[in-house]
Amino acid sequence: MTLQNAFLSTRKALAAATGILLITASTMACGGSYGSLKSDERITRAFKNYDLPEGYTYYYYGYEIEPDVILGIKDGYTLQTKLWKPLTYSQDQLKRRIDRMRHKIRSTPWGGGAAIVTPSGTPIGIWYSRFQFTTVKITGPKTLMVYPPHDRYDHMFLEDRGVKADWER
Repeated sequence: MTLQNAFLSTRKALAAATGILLITASTMACGGSYGSLKSDERITRAFKNYDLPEGYTYYYYGYEIEPDVILGIKDGYTLQTKLWKPLTYSQDQLKRRIDRMRHKIRSTPWGGGAAIVTPSGTPIGIWYSRFQFTTVKITGPKTLMVYPPHDRYDHMFLEDRGVKADWER
């Protein structure tokens, strides 16, 4: 192999490696990253005492009279959604909603309250529900999507059968 051929071969390999790296990086950037729920007894207590922390914008998912989830997103963050509705209850109405949610939460093995955290563990919201599972997608700086809650087993059952959830269609 001549020196010129070796140089061209090395250059082609370097170009191919750079291309693969760029494609991988752009795919990861477009895909976003994912946060999670972290069980938190303090949040459970706050809801049980009807003492929701300030500094959050609250939403609900499910029936207005008996939501499946009450979600709080820290001020300064934006929730991208068409599914979550802003919570505009009076304090009295909020107490009634939480009381209606409690009987379902009591029947689950977990307390109901959780922190919504970024991949690095930074708290960006709070969650109160009988459901312990959801998908939290970080879509940009201080922007996120929270998918509807699901039961771990329901989700696995649907995935096994190739069924997509409503928000994935």
